[in-house]
Amino acid sequence: MTGIANTAVDQGQSVASAAHSIADLRRMGDRSVLIDIETEPAVLYSAPAGITDARQISAASAELHSQFIAPRQVTPPGRSVTMLRDVTVLPNAAIVTADGHIIRESCFPYTERWLGTFFAPWITDGETALRVRVEPREVVDRPAVYVREHGEMGFFHWMHSVLPRTDVFARHGLSNEFTLLCAAGPGFQREGLELARLEGVARIAPLLDRAQRFHDLLFPSPLVRDGDFWLRPPSVADFYDGLSVPPARGPRRLYITRRDAQVRRLRNEAALLERLRPLGFVAVDLETWSFAAQLAVFRGAEMVVGVHGAGLSHVIGMPRDAAVLEILHPRRFWPTYRAMSARRGLRYGFLVGEDQDPPGAGDGFDFEVDIDRLLGVLGEMGMA
Repeated sequence: MTGIANTAVDQGQSVASAAHSIADLRRMGDRSVLIDIETEPAVLYSAPAGITDARQISAASAELHSQFIAPRQVTPPGRSVTMLRDVTVLPNAAIVTADGHIIRESCFPYTERWLGTFFAPWITDGETALRVRVEPREVVDRPAVYVREHGEMGFFHWMHSVLPRTDVFARHGLSNEFTLLCAAGPGFQREGLELARLEGVARIAPLLDRAQRFHDLLFPSPLVRDGDFWLRPPSVADFYDGLSVPPARGPRRLYITRRDAQVRRLRNEAALLERLRPLGFVAVDLETWSFAAQLAVFRGAEMVVGVHGAGLSHVIGMPRDAAVLEILHPRRFWPTYRAMSARRGLRYGFLVGEDQDPPGAGDGFDFEVDIDRLLGVLGEMGMA
């Protein structure tokens, strides 16, 4: 199988030139792309400004200002479903058409600067064309629904990019003749599929050592575009609102601990909890809870405090009058949970942590938070 011929020397540039969006393939008359059905209209929503101490804002923190303080209005693109014929799925979840085109939407975050790294080692740069190194030895005859994503084994990506796309079964009334191509290893993945009422749908585990060929592959569009979480559609929240879980009997104010995580732990967490307990906060280690119990406790929460991490994934299901206070790592200004809170209509606040490490130390080291300033933000949010 070959890609589009090109003479670029840089592998990243070569891969980028061989990658095309589904719309590109349709314009080019690619016979493997048969249908494209719009399933959700675009929605315009506004994002409120974050709450923080103004002293944290400086000329060096333009990223902090643009992603967490400046109000935003975003129109997420509508969702679509495309039927692909005679395509190959690579071990890293990328889809290649029969004509050798890489489908850009299958490559999260599918920005050009990532493509060269993303496809190695499955695609190499030949003299005149890109070549898939592993020819598919397994052909799947039954039609399948693709809901994979790079990072699919991680909790956040599974919950916000993989599992919600299975709603295509309900949205389009698909029968059990369709199989589901998705990873299902850790317990939370199996539990999520059960909650989504997909117990009766046959599943195909992705092959991690060779490619798979599919005669018919239904491709629900990815839920985030170009790595911009603000573009994720509101239907993700609707999906989780529709899951049936037992009512929560847990605490109403949660502190999400990362004490057992490998990175980005809060060094002064014990001292912080001593100050939060009188306000009714209870420390929660979500890794010890079932997926259903996690959904339930967030549905009943009025306030959540936590360090940026996968544990905050469940804010998507909090009551619409609830509040979230996110503790940001001083080298990791990702607006993931602010965007999620904005779409949900939650009160959102944040505080940037502190560290003594040099700027080149990365964003995985442990850090501290100014507890008095955090309590001040809680006061501004009406929760102190």
